[in-house]
Amino acid sequence: MKKKLLIIFSIIVVIFVITITCILINNNKENTEQPQVAKNSNIREKERIIPINENLDEEQIYMNLESSGSFLTDMSDNTTIANDAEWIIIGTVESIEGMTNYNPTTENYVMARTVGTIKVNKVIKGNLNEDKISFIRLGGVVPLGEYIKSQPQAHLEKMGLNNLSQEDKENKYVKETMAGDIEIEENKTYLMYIAYSDYYDRYSIEYLQYGLREVEESLTSTNQNLLNANLKILNNEAYTTIRVKNNTNGEYETLDSIIPKSVIKNTN
Repeated sequence: MKKKLLIIFSIIVVIFVITITCILINNNKENTEQPQVAKNSNIREKERIIPINENLDEEQIYMNLESSGSFLTDMSDNTTIANDAEWIIIGTVESIEGMTNYNPTTENYVMARTVGTIKVNKVIKGNLNEDKISFIRLGGVVPLGEYIKSQPQAHLEKMGLNNLSQEDKENKYVKETMAGDIEIEENKTYLMYIAYSDYYDRYSIEYLQYGLREVEESLTSTNQNLLNANLKILNNEAYTTIRVKNNTNGEYETLDSIIPKSVIKNTN
């Protein structure tokens, strides 16, 4: 009798395991067959963009905060970041929409960031079909009241920011940057190292001052034609001719001196 019960119990266990396995396989199949979620989900609808104050003067800057940190990647090494980057492009900043210090995915307040739109001129590394992309970059200027939202109460008390008037919160500003970094400017063309950010549904410009390098303004007409050509692929002439600014020493360097040819999407 005990042997019979043991056999029956074993059969039930086997059936249960098979049933669970089938369910898991079916669920996995459903998940893999589902279409990918579009980049423009509802994240952008939750953004909190602060318009740029065109009349802002230095006297309104209540604090100028410069942060520093340690990073796993040696950002000063051209070869390292070229290999590490998801995309490398040359793009023109068509517009700066404003600033934000709110992460719409985590719903937390964070360090200030700049957002806007970039026209893609050349795709040096990676596959990027868009003619224009929305970007986000660390660093920006936000009203004092918005900055306060990102700080713990103990820090506010230590900094004497817990008893400010509403007028100060609205009319005073905080500038947040990373040490040694540069400001991104509208209508300028840059070499950019970018990665897609799920948090913001925007392309993030990476590697601080090493991932945003201004293209030389005094380009000859030949170089300008290379830059503005409809073909987004970087040809060999552009690779050896176009120069970008070294933000450390202020000198201009050709692309072939900073980006290994092995990482380039295509040259001809």
